[in-house]
Amino acid sequence: GAEGKVPAGYESLQDAITAAADGDTITLVRDITTTSYTVINDKDITIDLADFTITATGCDETYSSLLFIQGGSNVTIEALRMTIWTEFCSMAE
Repeated sequence: GAEGKVPAGYESLQDAITAAADGDTITLVRDITTTSYTVINDKDITIDLADFTITATGCDETYSSLLFIQGGSNVTIEALRMTIWTEFCSMAE
């Protein structure tokens, strides 16, 4: 498969995942900070963090996870090191 280098060639981890085909490996080349969740839908991919860190900040009231894996996805995460910083979230009534 292809090697998706984040950020080189992609604006975000989501862009790299969206472009990935089954069997691809996405390899981080630097630490990433995100303010929203990343969706992996119907993909068979590997995400190699390569000893870099994904940090989630802020609050997304739709999902309370950094990676939202759905459908028939089969995801392998290598060199896992994630930091999740959550702020108080309140749902509007």
